[in-house]
Amino acid sequence: VARGIDDEGQCDVSLWDHVAAVEAGNFASYGLCTDGTVLFAGSEKYGYEQAALWKDIVDIQADMLFVIGLTKDGDVVCAGNSDVAKEISDGVGEWENIKAIATKFHTAYGLTEDGRVLCAGSGYSTSSTLAEDEITGWADVKYITWCLGRMIGICNDGTTRIASIRRSDMGQNDQNIGVLDEKLVFYCGELGVEKNGNVFVEFGNVPNEVKNWGNLHAIINYEDTVYYGLQADGTILEYPELKVEDSSVGMGNLSWIHTISEDRYGMEGLVAATQDGEICMYGNIQAKDRLLSHSSNLKWYN
Repeated sequence: VARGIDDEGQCDVSLWDHVAAVEAGNFASYGLCTDGTVLFAGSEKYGYEQAALWKDIVDIQADMLFVIGLTKDGDVVCAGNSDVAKEISDGVGEWENIKAIATKFHTAYGLTEDGRVLCAGSGYSTSSTLAEDEITGWADVKYITWCLGRMIGICNDGTTRIASIRRSDMGQNDQNIGVLDEKLVFYCGELGVEKNGNVFVEFGNVPNEVKNWGNLHAIINYEDTVYYGLQADGTILEYPELKVEDSSVGMGNLSWIHTISEDRYGMEGLVAATQDGEICMYGNIQAKDRLLSHSSNLKWYN
């Protein structure tokens, strides 16, 4: 199923079958099938439909202006007809022996079999956004992901590499690469969860009440003022605490949480998924009626 803006038919996925993973891009939706092919729904004005011609794909990642796919042989392919997509296609076309991919801010990332991280693309602004040929100093990386302006690399020994973006008022970027000795199970921005379930703080003025949380599976924050902790038992911790009838603490049996920043419909708040596949939402989400009318398994918390 798909919910949201459907101006270009990007939610027309009801007939998809044998899908192992999905991705949502700009006016497009993609489904990775179990046989390595890719399903496409949406506008054909931007060249994204070329992804439907791919074969032997094991992963897909969508950006606003392109979509990339990882083949079983370790090559990376790209679809899209924008200048950004063409630049990405030229860059990833030279890669080989790739085992994982990621994309954000008009940049593609590839993790090689020997643990290096490659970049392609000119980034979101006119200056480079981590878009070097290689993120230098990283080695023995087994997993990469993008979170809140940071490229995260988890190494085989459990330590974490972080390449973070710092934009000045002039729009220039600096690349700061750090190494965390802590062995984390979850990382989001300056916060993380250690293997023992305690809170890890990289930097920032995090309240002591949040630092003292324990038995966590994940932790996220919203604009550095509201913090949510997903406990191992599927319940939520919240700071600052609100009245029960006005908070998210009634949610339970959760497996995943995520914050929503304000979008074109004025939606902002918290969205969560339960172990049973139910979607729960809470917050100042102006499009409540619109969302409820499009989803049968959406539960709303004030």
